[in-house]
Formats: sequence, structure tokens, C-alpha cells
Amino acid sequence: MLVKANKSFAGIIVMRKGEERELENSAALSDLLRCGYVSEVKGKVDLNEGKRSNSRKREAEPED
Repeated sequence: MLVKANKSFAGIIVMRKGEERELENSAALSDLLRCGYVSEVKGKVDLNEGKRSNSRKREAEPED
């Protein structure tokens, strides 16, 4: 589940306020949701997912 930290916290899971992370369903996640430390992020799409980069460095071409 994709969640966003509403507060900074540390324990089994450590997150800073505003951080988003994909977490597996667990008792710890359920507790964090119930207490309001995290909230589920719905409808967010990662635009960079699946794209490839063309940022390879080109080798210097020999000069004549």
C-alpha cells in the first residue's frame, strides 16, 4: 500500500513527515493508519515508471 507520513516517527518502520513509501500490509502498518501517523495515497501515478533514459554519455569522437 502506498502511504504518506503525516508525522515523523521511528520504530519497526521509520519515516519522515511528508515521505511517501510502498509498505506491505502488516500489524505495524494497521497501527500507524489507525493512529493517524500515515495515510493511504490514492490515485497517484508515477509518470517515470517504465520509462527508459537516453542519458548515456557519448564517447568523444576523434577529430580530423
